[in-house]
Parts: sequence; structure tokens; C-alpha cells
Amino acid sequence: MKLFSLNKKSSIAPCMILKLKDLTIMLDTKLDLTPILDYLPVGVVERKQNLKHWLPNAEIKRLLGTEANIYEIGGRVFLDSLPEAAIPEKGMVDFASIDVILVTSYNNILALPYITEYSGFNGKVLATEPTLQIGKLLMEELVTYNKNMQKRKKFSLWKQKDIQRLLPSPLCEYKDAISWETVYSSHDVSSCISNIQSVGFSEKIDILGLMQVTPVSSGLSIGSTNWILETDFHKIVYISNSSLFATHSMAMHQTSLKDADVCILNSLTQTHTLNPDAMLRDFCNNLATTLKSGGNVLVPCIPSGVIYDLFEYVCNFMDGSGLSFIPVYFVSPVAHSSLAHANIYGEWLNQNKQAKMYLPEPPFLHHELVKNGRIKHFSTVHDRLSNNFKSPCVVFTGHPSLRFGDVIHFMELWGGNHKNTIIFIDSEFNHIDALIPFQPLTMKAVFCPIDPRLNYHQANKLIKDITPKHLIIPEEYTTPPVMTPQRTDFVIFSDCPLQSYKGLDVLNISLKKDYSKIALSPELSQKLNPKQIEPGVALAMVKGKIVTRNNRHILKPYDGRKSPEKEKTDRLYGNVDVEQFVAALRDQGIRNAEFEETESGHIVHFPDKDAMIQLEPGNTHIINHVDEKLRVKIKNALLSCLLIV
Repeated sequence: MKLFSLNKKSSIAPCMILKLKDLTIMLDTKLDLTPILDYLPVGVVERKQNLKHWLPNAEIKRLLGTEANIYEIGGRVFLDSLPEAAIPEKGMVDFASIDVILVTSYNNILALPYITEYSGFNGKVLATEPTLQIGKLLMEELVTYNKNMQKRKKFSLWKQKDIQRLLPSPLCEYKDAISWETVYSSHDVSSCISNIQSVGFSEKIDILGLMQVTPVSSGLSIGSTNWILETDFHKIVYISNSSLFATHSMAMHQTSLKDADVCILNSLTQTHTLNPDAMLRDFCNNLATTLKSGGNVLVPCIPSGVIYDLFEYVCNFMDGSGLSFIPVYFVSPVAHSSLAHANIYGEWLNQNKQAKMYLPEPPFLHHELVKNGRIKHFSTVHDRLSNNFKSPCVVFTGHPSLRFGDVIHFMELWGGNHKNTIIFIDSEFNHIDALIPFQPLTMKAVFCPIDPRLNYHQANKLIKDITPKHLIIPEEYTTPPVMTPQRTDFVIFSDCPLQSYKGLDVLNISLKKDYSKIALSPELSQKLNPKQIEPGVALAMVKGKIVTRNNRHILKPYDGRKSPEKEKTDRLYGNVDVEQFVAALRDQGIRNAEFEETESGHIVHFPDKDAMIQLEPGNTHIINHVDEKLRVKIKNALLSCLLIV
């Protein structure tokens, strides 16, 4: 088995390929949005006449020419360009060869359109219904934010190696900048989402007859999953974005993860020293202090996840602190849909919230808070917010990076007042870097990351409990964090063999296979006459012929004669010549085949049919989901290209 790590930041932006047997499986499609911190926020761009151009010498000015779009703020440089993100590496594996993509959560789905819409991908995408729908909302929010920045041009000249090496840090350090991409379109989102197959917890899905995959609850958010991949003789578990804390989600299902041959673990919390419960108390203390002094509180966030719990906790805290008159605003292009989706997926929530469905009551308290006007939600600051706005207040809005979204409006509105506070609850973006373009800043900034994902202590206990035979983890989990080198307990350790990987690595993982599973046909099993040779053990003589179809082997009765077809195709020799195969397909009446060359051979696509062929030395795979007549025609074309001996 081979594992390919496709994202440079492998532990925080998981996207991997597993090659096992004849299957190619992608695990997660996380989009690395951290590069947008190197771009100017849209509000800052509009007043860039007050900013200082970064042009240290005439040589750089000449090289950049009309794309001298680099500005300096607070000793750091920023790009005035349409923001870009780091997408999964395309050069390591041909995405058109991927059979299935398994998505664990809506946080790990944002890179999916780059794969399904621009790579020739023709496989399956599996995700739970909440992951699908809430992931769609997050994509739509990203698209909306990007549309609001379309006045800005995309500048790419700085990525050229002879220019990039002359730029200051961190721009000169981004070796993968040439592969960064701007945000996709709303059409891409719709097309991508329409191809996702929704699945339920513990539902077993067959993948081309070679493997069964099963999603089980990971305990982090609505519909978030860990995946179990099972062949006839091996079990692989993929654990990502999981939580053992009490959240709104259904509890993590650990029993099904036990005794795996291989366990792949990633996406632990980035704030191991900060307990989320303690951070929640700090959040409320800072909120109360600010509001009681007459200031406003700004909370940059994504429109899902921990905010569902935060709305309930914060409103109860404010009511108990005599602050019930303070309004709470939720501003996002998908605010209304997000709140609605949270309450319609009751069966995916914890037991307490599921119980409310039978009363019947909405699982989340924010339904009543919105109904009573305690929480007011708006799509943008221009959506009637000005008519309802009261200060002091609490505002939840995006984006956590402070590079786009309505958060920029509030930063410029409140940044100059020391009474106001911005509270960061997201750990994905460095909050200090996020604030630099808004300097000088008078408002207080507080970092209270509420990240309930597994920490090192919990992950080590989980590994001990589920006892995998082999463990695969990101390389940075094998040494203490750079900021706390003395914390030797901040590492993953295991009694079983351990392999680590870093971004863009390829791992060879040993999985021995000594046997293949063969099923007995009903006709043959009825003829068996087993004889007991010892208690609990019986033997029977079996004579039959093996029939292989869709990668499944069945032993059927053998009549002692070879069929004419069997005699004709008993032994085949040679490799398939592409040009000869094209001619043979035409003879069979198939004239619309499209060929694509890969590292290992060729892939044949049929644009108007749900089928494809993989041609490799020594192997030919026909993948056909619906058309049996087409399968026969392709088989006949292949046989005509091989020598029968």
C-alpha cells in the first residue's frame, strides 16, 4: 500500500491518496487558506494611497513593472491582488484515476471543486448529508466573499523564481506559490456538490467490489466522520478532526476503530496547552468586561461548528450577568441557512439534543433566541443591519483571517476605540499576522481558541485503546512543538510500528496479502457433503470453476467441459497497442473514445457513457456502471488486440 501526502501542511490541511490493491482512494480535500494572510484586506486596499510601496531598488521595480503591487505595513509586506489559496498537489497522482474520495467533515471539503471540476475526475465522492450541505454553505460564503473582491486584479509576476528570490520573507519562502489558485465559482460549487453521494453513520458502501468503506462518528461537529476501510483480509482506519469533548455532535464511536491493521491519524488540535472549556470561560470574562465598560465585542468566525454551542453558552452567560439587553448579531451570507441546517439534522447530534426532537423542540436553543430577537442574523452589513443596529453589542461574522468578509467593516469601525475588543476563537489563522494590516490598532485583541479536537494526551490514550497494528502520523507529531520544546509529552507514541510523513511525501506501507476470498455459489454449496473430522471442524471435497466479475470471485459447479468462449480466451499474450485498440473500438461501433496518457499507461474515457478503461502494462481494467452491451463491445475490442495462445 502507498500513501501520498498532497498538502504541504500535512497535519492541518489533510489531503492524501491511498493506493491499495487496484484502488486509488483520496482521504479528505482540505483547502489551505493560510496564504491569504499575505494579501491586503479589501478595506485596506481602498485606502492604499496611505500605504508605503515596497520597492527597495530600481532592479525590483523594473522586474515587477506594472505589477508593483507589494506594500509594507508594520515591517511586513503584503500583496494587493486577488487572494489565492494553496490547493492539493496535482503532480503526484493523476486525479482522473481516483476511484473514490472520502470526506470526514465540512472543514475538509473546501478544496473539492478544484479536484472534481478541473482534473478529469470521474469517481465517487462520499460524505454524510450534514457534511455535504454545510460544506456547500461554507463554499458559497467563500465564493460570495471572493465576488466582493473582483475589482482587484490577479497579479502573478512575483511568483517567478528570478523575482521571488529577491522578495522579503515570507513571500520568498513560498516554493509552491506558482500552484496557488483563486477561489472557484458558484457554478463549480453546484456542479461539485451534485456529484456527492450522501451516506449515513455505519452504512457500508462497496467500492468496485474490492473494498467496503464505513463512516462512523468522529464527535467533532454535525455529521463529522472517521472512515473504516475494509478488504477481505485487512482493516484500515482514518481518524481526522475528532473530539472526545462534549459537543453538540454525536459522541465519537471508538469501538469500531479497534484492531485495525493500519491507523492513519491527523488533524489534532493546534492549541494543546489550551483547554477549550477554560478558553470558553476566558471568552465570557473578556466579553463581560468589554460590554460593561460600554465597548463592543467582535468575534471573527466561520458560520458553523463551535458557534452553535457558543450562541447558547454566551446568551445564558449574558443573561446571568445582567447583560441580557445587549444585542447579539450574526452576519454571514449564509447565516440564515446555517442556523436552519443545524436544527434539521437532529439525528446527527448528541443524545440530549436528540431527545428534544421527540418533545418536540428544536435541538438548538438558537432557534428560540432568533425567534425572540435575542440573536439577529443578517447576510451582510447592508442587509437591514443599520436599521436594527444598537451599541454596545456582540457581532459574530467572517472571515477569521480578517482578509475578506464583513469583519473588515467592523475592524475599521471599531479599531480606533480602546473600549472595543476582538476575540479570536479560530486557531487556523495566526491572529497576530491577521491584525498587522489594521495597525495602528487601539482596540484590545484577545486569543481564546475554542478547539475541541483531540490533543496529544487524548490521542495517545485513544491509540492505546484501539490497538492498531501499524500507525501513520504527520512528522511534526513525533517531536515536541517548536514553541514548547521541553514538553516531551506533546508527542504521539505507540507500542506498534510507527511511520511518519510530511507534506508531499510518499510512504510505502507493508500490508501482506496471502489469500483472496472466494464465495461458494448456492448450486455448489447444496452439493457439498461435509464430514466432521473433529469437534467443530468438518471437511468436504470441492470441485468447481472460479468466475471473477466486478473483482469478486465465485466458485461455481464444474461440468468437466470448457465452454467455447473459455477455449478461445484460455491464454492471452501481449500488451494492448493504443492505436490498434482505437481501430478495434471503431469496429465495434464505439467512435467517441478519448485517450489520456498517464505515468503508468493510458486512460480511455467515453464522454457520453458512465465508463472508463485503464490500460497499463500487464493490466487492463474496464470500469462500467450501467451498460452491459458496452462492456461486451470493449471486451471484444481488447481480445482482438491480444494474441491467443
